[in-house]
Amino acid sequence: MLAGFMIVLINIFCISAFIIWGKSTISGTLQFLKTIVFNPLIIGCSIGWFLSLSGIGVPTIAEDILEIIARVALPFGLLAVGLALKLESISGHFKAIAFSSTIQFVIKPLVAIALISYTGLNDVIAAVLMIAFITPTAPSSYILARQLGGDVESMASIITMQTLVAFIMMPLLAMLLFN
Repeated sequence: MLAGFMIVLINIFCISAFIIWGKSTISGTLQFLKTIVFNPLIIGCSIGWFLSLSGIGVPTIAEDILEIIARVALPFGLLAVGLALKLESISGHFKAIAFSSTIQFVIKPLVAIALISYTGLNDVIAAVLMIAFITPTAPSSYILARQLGGDVESMASIITMQTLVAFIMMPLLAMLLFN
């Protein structure tokens, strides 16, 4: 229950940030709220959360169709990011990449380690928490940036570099923490 709420809340924060600091033409509280409420990510997360909480679940035929769509969602998202990526723009966005990657692969793992140490979580739960904390920025952030007037070149660069760094950091942290 809490996880579903957190997913919706995080997406609301992300969309709000793009509306406030992006190049969006949205003005006024009503238009701001409409943009959040009618955003496909918010609608999808809210429907999923409702179906989960209500116990209704997803009808079998719809579940099969949605599973097929879900299997291609990440590759298509990464394909969109890859198409937008210009290798020369990575150096132009070095500051944003360095800042976001430092938070992603230094600050967040340290917070996770502190939480694990403080709470005494067992290895499996600790590993899941660590993975959640160091998973690279989602491709959906690129889609949101494009939709809501964010810096798409910067987002493509951040996603690409964080995905590459994650290939190194995830196994490294696993070896350091869980051996």
